[in-house]
Amino acid sequence: MLFWDQRALESTIVSAAEHGLQTAQHAMGNAAIAQATRALRAVGDRLDNLPGRPRLEHTLFCGPNLATRIADVGAIAVVSPIWLDELGESFRGAASLVPDLPPIPMRTLAAAGVTLAGASDYPSADYAVLPAIQAAVTRRIASDGTLCSPEEAVTAEEAFRAYTMGSAAALGVDDIAGSIAVGKQADLVILDKNPLEVEPGSIGSIRVLRTYVAGKLVHGDRTIVG
Repeated sequence: MLFWDQRALESTIVSAAEHGLQTAQHAMGNAAIAQATRALRAVGDRLDNLPGRPRLEHTLFCGPNLATRIADVGAIAVVSPIWLDELGESFRGAASLVPDLPPIPMRTLAAAGVTLAGASDYPSADYAVLPAIQAAVTRRIASDGTLCSPEEAVTAEEAFRAYTMGSAAALGVDDIAGSIAVGKQADLVILDKNPLEVEPGSIGSIRVLRTYVAGKLVHGDRTIVG
């Protein structure tokens, strides 16, 4: 179901650009994603100097052709893989009806060159990042342990990139955050295990020992060693 007239949508995006505002379109299904990419193509380079690239929120059902269109207009796909864990049964039913449109198609989007940004969409699902990364990697439904479109799984490294550098890009702050580098804000966590080395199904149970924001400890025990 579409809520916008195409011309009205394009006019609104142009108005946002003229006011220096980043645009974010709520686009869950393939029809909404197609409309969103048409609008972004129509407004052209008028969004190039905004503080962040245009965002498509959720991109829930999307095939390869649409993924390529998202990449072509330079939009960022904001995805919520935690939904697989908590709402996977509903998505699995939808996937059986439209097998060419897998839910939360992170692999398809990444293969097309789309920047992925991890999000929770809280309170629709839990905001914890590590369980969301586990869901992106395993595609396992919590209620019954079955898999939902496993071909759309990404690696742990790709999932972490979505929740760090990808999210920073979606917010337009990737020049100061999203990665650990000289000159960037020191926002980081210390975990009790290396998430790139553990079994994927245990990523969600990794403990956060410390959290730093701008280099200052805001969570955890200062006495932790090793």
